[in-house]
Amino acid sequence: MLENYSKMISIEAHTMIYMAQKEILPASIKYAERLCNAAAAKKALSESISCNVEIELAERISALTSSLAKEISALDKALLEVKDADNPQLEAQSYHELVIPATCGAPPTSLKLWWPKNTGPSPPTAICSLEFKPPFIKRRMPV
Repeated sequence: MLENYSKMISIEAHTMIYMAQKEILPASIKYAERLCNAAAAKKALSESISCNVEIELAERISALTSSLAKEISALDKALLEVKDADNPQLEAQSYHELVIPATCGAPPTSLKLWWPKNTGPSPPTAICSLEFKPPFIKRRMPV
């Protein structure tokens, strides 16, 4: 069960990086470029034409693009730091502590690992429950 958890988080994080690098970043860069070209064209036509909207949007898009690039780097770094250990519990804990916070911007509130009673110190099947509260969700959401 823990191996599946780690594998799922790894796949999701790698997918996030791929989508952000191949789709979102290029699109936002092109959009900022279009805004800048529109502002320059307006200024070239006449100094009296306002291009405040284009400039403000270009500044905002540029700042968000820069922030996204930093977040992608942080997630990539977190994936590299995950301990690919022989121990599934340590690997799951590494994904919990390093990768999950890098994906949602806030650390999970709890990772509960427990074993059924009377099964010994390392049972073959552990139950894993992850609960976190991203800023936009008001209730507990099990993952």
